[in-house]
Amino acid sequence: MSDYLITGDRERVETALDRLAILVDEWIAACSGRPAERSLPGPGVTSAEAAG
Repeated sequence: MSDYLITGDRERVETALDRLAILVDEWIAACSGRPAERSLPGPGVTSAEAAG
């Protein structure tokens, strides 16, 4: 939130939040022994591009 308030770069902040949520999902899946439902897009891929 502070990054958005300081920079005003909503797209970059939303992409970072999306990546964080996916990373946490992967950690939870790894701990539970089941595959993650989604995975991180490659570097430079925005959340909108990854969503397709």
